[in-house]
Amino acid sequence: MNPRREFDLPEEETEFLGTSFPEWEAVKEASKWILLPNFRIQEGYTVDNAIAAIEIPTNYPMARLDMVYFYPDIKRKDGLIIRQTETSMNIDGKNFQRWSRHYPTDGPNKWDPMNDSIITHVMAIEDWLAREFKIR
Repeated sequence: MNPRREFDLPEEETEFLGTSFPEWEAVKEASKWILLPNFRIQEGYTVDNAIAAIEIPTNYPMARLDMVYFYPDIKRKDGLIIRQTETSMNIDGKNFQRWSRHYPTDGPNKWDPMNDSIITHVMAIEDWLAREFKIR
């Protein structure tokens, strides 16, 4: 089955996604979503990989990307609760777990539309997954 490409992204991002997530999809529902199947989840969680969903705002990249959604839900193997993951959303017919993580509105790590993209957001998601075990 061919991955859905219901909207376009900048060429650099399309190349990155094609290399890193060959079966990635661009899906239009009430919002635009990038779906990244087989997103690697580090050791310590209950799953090894998941589908990661990223919502693409209308005026992206001027508007920042925000949060990540996972299917299936991701939990820690040690049973500790992962903060700000209690909400879910139906995306593409599946119930995705929302990880409420945000870029600051100012300071050195705020969203920069000239330098940030899906590429840097994927790196942020990987950092959020790793940071869950560093903050305890």
